[in-house]
Amino acid sequence: GISISLRRFTEDSDTWNYLRDLGVPKDSFGMNYTIPYGMATIERLSGLPMYIGTPHCYGNELWGGTEYSMVSGYSADQYSQRTYIDYDPVTGFAMRNAIRIQLQIRVEASAIFPNTFQSQQRCVPPTKQYASSTGYGCFAYIPLLWSEDAVMEDESSFLRLNHNYYTRPDREYKFTVIGVVIGIVFGMIGLILLISELYYRRKFYNRVYVD
Repeated sequence: GISISLRRFTEDSDTWNYLRDLGVPKDSFGMNYTIPYGMATIERLSGLPMYIGTPHCYGNELWGGTEYSMVSGYSADQYSQRTYIDYDPVTGFAMRNAIRIQLQIRVEASAIFPNTFQSQQRCVPPTKQYASSTGYGCFAYIPLLWSEDAVMEDESSFLRLNHNYYTRPDREYKFTVIGVVIGIVFGMIGLILLISELYYRRKFYNRVYVD
């Protein structure tokens, strides 16, 4: 059968750290706060303190965050929830990928949301000691949904990739060998004709005519 060796890209802490540095969010009091590990702000797009991150906050838990502990019911599993891309290292063509993200909103304990926490003694505002001092006051990142966008190339795409790239060197080698053989054959024929022509020409010049 036909097989192609693929390489896999998977998200890690560096992937999300780059996204964390793209925004400097402010809370409802205008104070800066730190974007959690494994999350990225989309507040500029949504107009609300919305975040995308890893499903079930597995990245936040794995990479040193504390915000995952604010919500109960998570079932983090890196291997089934991570984003990955399987690509062909020769062409860079993505053969299989799964983009998995979670959408969540940052909610602050306030007069509008006084019961953000089940136990009000977990965090008593005002404070900066909550959640490893990543922000002021009491807050939580509430998950809204998580989605998966998975794509796998079909057999025709696989065969087309194999035909257009992987078998091309073999075909080129075969055509080159055939061309060299044909060239040698025609070269030998031309050489034989040239030798024959020179032979008969010399014989003609050496002929003695008798009157």
